[in-house]
Amino acid sequence: MRARGSETSVRGRGPGRPVVSFGRGGRGEGASEGRDRSTDRSEERGRARVGLQELQRRKRATLRRIEAMERDSDALRARAKELERGVERDRARLEAYDKVIKDGECSLDRILESSEFLLNALSRETRGFEDDDEEK
Repeated sequence: MRARGSETSVRGRGPGRPVVSFGRGGRGEGASEGRDRSTDRSEERGRARVGLQELQRRKRATLRRIEAMERDSDALRARAKELERGVERDRARLEAYDKVIKDGECSLDRILESSEFLLNALSRETRGFEDDDEEK
């Protein structure tokens, strides 16, 4: 409720706060619309308490979220360590497989060489027997 003329109005910051107008008298007499100053102050204190309680509620909720995230983070770290150990185990297995495969390939190469040698020797001996049979 704005007064007219050279008066200055000051509006409250929250809902339900009265508009205080200062007229030429400068003291605000009659501007509180029949309310007593102590009533206005007690209402302001009540709203301030409600505001503080809301902030405290938000703080508690935020702390609970932080604690939950920390628990989740700890669980994720533990899982990551478990996965890293699994990766290390699998890498060691891969190295063992590589070694066995390499050894197996070397052995197979030696077996093939021996087989070729034996086939060549058998072929020579067979030709020798065939030559002997032809001579007779």
